[in-house]
Amino acid sequence: MIDEDICELLKWDTEVDASDTEVFVLDGLVTLKGSVDNRHAKLKAEILANDVRGVIDVKNRISVKKYFDLDPDKIIARGPDGLFSQEITPR
Repeated sequence: MIDEDICELLKWDTEVDASDTEVFVLDGLVTLKGSVDNRHAKLKAEILANDVRGVIDVKNRISVKKYFDLDPDKIIARGPDGLFSQEITPR
């Protein structure tokens, strides 16, 4: 089956962590949903799905995870240890 073939390719590809993705197939039309770590992994998942026999088209609804969820009431500052952190700033 198409969905099983796609899932197998995603599972073994070292550039795509597809643990948070889902594959839906209807009459050869594939929809990818979920999230990955970066844009390269998103594109690679689509390429892999397109290469499976029987796939007519792929809708890539995968989103890229956000690593920084910045609070507008905070600023980012580099500490004495060289690491960045968020600090609350009075308004």
